[in-house]
Amino acid sequence: MSHTRLLLCRYCNLTVKILTLILLIFGIFYFAFTIQFLEITSKTRINCTDNQSGDKQDSKKAWTEKVFKNEKNTIDANSNKNFQEFKTFQLRKSTDIDCMKITTQDKREIEKSKTRIFPYTQPDYQELFSIGCNHFKSDRGYITSSLTFEEESFPIAYSIVVFKEAAQVERLLRAIYRPQNFYCIHIDIKSNRSFTEIIRNISSCFDNVIISSRSVSPVWGQFSILEPDLICMEDLWKYKKWKYFINLTGQEYPLRTNYELVKILKVYDGANDVDGTIKRANKNRWKKVEPAPHGIKPTKGSLHITANRAFVDYVLHNKTAHEFLNWTKKTKIPDETFFSSLNHNPILVYRGLTKVCRRVILFLSEPETDSVIKPFLSRFVNWGTPPFDWKCHGKRVREVCIFGVKDIPLLLSRPEFFTNKFYIDYQPVTLDCIEEFHYNRTRDQFEKKSEFNTTYYENLPFIRNAKNTSILDIQNDYVEYNVFQDRKSTDIDCVKILNQNMEEILKAKKRLYSHSQSDYQKLLSFGCNHFKSERGYITNSLTFEEEHFPIAYSIVVFKEAAQVERLLRAICRPQNFYCIHIDIKSSNSFTELIRNISSCFDNVFISSRSVSPVWGQFSILEPDLICMKDLWKYKKWKYFINLTGQEYPLRTYYELVKILKVYDGANDAEGTIKRAFVDYVLHNETAQEFLNWTKKTQIPDETFFSSLNHNPQLNIPGSYKGEPETDSVIKPFLTRFVNWGTPLFDWKCHGKRVRMVCIFGVEDIPLLLSRPEFFTNKFYIDYQPVALDCIEEFHYNRTRDQYEQDWTGYITSSLTFEEESFPIAYSIVVFKEAAQVIYGNYQKYIIVFRQRYYRHVPYRLFGVNSAFWSRI
Repeated sequence: MSHTRLLLCRYCNLTVKILTLILLIFGIFYFAFTIQFLEITSKTRINCTDNQSGDKQDSKKAWTEKVFKNEKNTIDANSNKNFQEFKTFQLRKSTDIDCMKITTQDKREIEKSKTRIFPYTQPDYQELFSIGCNHFKSDRGYITSSLTFEEESFPIAYSIVVFKEAAQVERLLRAIYRPQNFYCIHIDIKSNRSFTEIIRNISSCFDNVIISSRSVSPVWGQFSILEPDLICMEDLWKYKKWKYFINLTGQEYPLRTNYELVKILKVYDGANDVDGTIKRANKNRWKKVEPAPHGIKPTKGSLHITANRAFVDYVLHNKTAHEFLNWTKKTKIPDETFFSSLNHNPILVYRGLTKVCRRVILFLSEPETDSVIKPFLSRFVNWGTPPFDWKCHGKRVREVCIFGVKDIPLLLSRPEFFTNKFYIDYQPVTLDCIEEFHYNRTRDQFEKKSEFNTTYYENLPFIRNAKNTSILDIQNDYVEYNVFQDRKSTDIDCVKILNQNMEEILKAKKRLYSHSQSDYQKLLSFGCNHFKSERGYITNSLTFEEEHFPIAYSIVVFKEAAQVERLLRAICRPQNFYCIHIDIKSSNSFTELIRNISSCFDNVFISSRSVSPVWGQFSILEPDLICMKDLWKYKKWKYFINLTGQEYPLRTYYELVKILKVYDGANDAEGTIKRAFVDYVLHNETAQEFLNWTKKTQIPDETFFSSLNHNPQLNIPGSYKGEPETDSVIKPFLTRFVNWGTPLFDWKCHGKRVRMVCIFGVEDIPLLLSRPEFFTNKFYIDYQPVALDCIEEFHYNRTRDQYEQDWTGYITSSLTFEEESFPIAYSIVVFKEAAQVIYGNYQKYIIVFRQRYYRHVPYRLFGVNSAFWSRI
């Protein structure tokens, strides 16, 4: 037994020794592994900081979480439309230099940065391409989605003229690249084969990056400097969506992010940014050739431009532009003359421009670029000469500053879009830091950590001098007319009447109406174009947005052709549709005149049949139903408004479009109704049965539309879901202002009352101008005619003031995209009176439109579908 115990004890001791040895060996390996891990971590941290300066504070700084090299920053999305599915941006570090210290003028960091030489991060493009385009875009960190809806819907076209330094060109492309934009790269014929091959390979990886269709060899001072941009303009023109064109060279870099650039160009609202001067121009360039064609005064400016699509259209397709281009080829340095002169010669706007070249001459004042009135913001170049003179901390080559690291604070403070120039092999940290700041600002804006303030750009005087208004989404040509001028409809001072000047009021009341229909017949005898021009109709659309929101009108008329024509002129836009119903009882001369006026417009027609409206009977309602049927075949209009010939608009067309967009499909009782409501009226069996029922009642015109709109069980689009009680707060009726002299509609009438309705006089003008309604009823053209004269004058001049333009005659374009895309249909009941006298000049008077009133009308919320409620 004792022997057995002894053996067990020896066995246990041996086991303990073996286990102890194993634990000891494991501990030694664990300790060694820990030491090695700490050394690797320490080396990693040291490598991420300054391993040359010996600064202990810097050596502790690690970039392991938020910092990673630019080659790995790739922004993409699962869907081109879903911008919020991106992975979170991370800070980009383009260099081991601390760029923030450079912005604070840290001398040690600046000196250290100057020791960096190029190339130290030159990518191996051939290796990247060998793996494939997806790998190239991922490894080089291209942003391959639009980031925001605002950017996606505002594509920009670029030309990039390049010669050498593929790495620098590629970094420029990477900074400005977005999938919605378009890029044309012109490669100099003199470029070497390897550079050309790399650029072509890069281009082949993107559907929206092309190589120019032909190449030239640019030589300074000759036409060949301008030619590459013209070639790229032609190549880019086939892409229909872009809104602005910007020309670059390979040695430039953006100072603005794409998001910022879009915000700025939206503020520009169609204005071009083109340099121009006469005072600083060397006129000897042009003296040895004949005078420029078409009376163009040459100006000197930069080759670099930011121009709207219509300007490019003009350059490419207008005969005057081509003749002027041929003239510049005979001059010295034509690239500094061509774009600048086209942009700064208002005379071109008067020369019968073809459809493709309207709206392109933007700056109407003296073409002198300076830092306040007309800064040139497309490009920041430090020329060393006024007004482009700043200290150059890099070096100057042919006067131009090649930026160095100490120029970074200046560059970051500038408001320009791009800057020129950088040499990638001269103080390369300069470009590294600008790239780093640019990328990280893009990230912050995408993640809503910062917002871009456009106040500086909004307040630029030269933007207000731009001739074209709201021409961004251009599909058609929106401006073809002379500038607005104050309209004076009478020799009476309407502003004094507004201010209750009794002397002017008494004088206005003495004015009598006298005019002849023969004046209209005379105008029409010269042809429709002469008539529309002489009477001042808006005969072309100005904006894409308005063009795509047309409105249909029925206008029921009986007499007073002059009054009817003035109403039509006030509401006429080419995208709208107008059905005029002429009373059977109207005189032959009146009927003939209205038909002749209608024949001058493709979108104005006479109703397919006519009736004789009698108050209290179905025949009062019937003309609008006839016009509804006639208008229905025009598919584009969104709202229907019915009028009579004795009404006049209180809202400008711009204001009306803004209001109806706020309504968002809601109806305004029986006066302003959406297309789907008209569809119900015309084609729904319930509506037809109810219509037949109303024919048996008294005054059916006051029952039919109102009842359909206020019976929620019918589920008619845009109808009202609350209690059908019109009042001044909860549910005002805004289509028409009528002073009935009864509660709810009872105001003092300064004119006269006819069957309770106030016929407005001159002393009613202040009340009318204070009203929020769309139209007002009624005027007699032969009773205190100055009342209508002044309302017309204020209406026209407010239209002008809202667009900051000067016009003569009738408005013959839609003025803005919003108005053009929101047309209205009118019916006008007329009987006689073919003309109205127009007098003298007008003293400017501005009335500000308060759109928010309509936005806060409570009943609007009841007239929308569930999709609207889901957005509230």
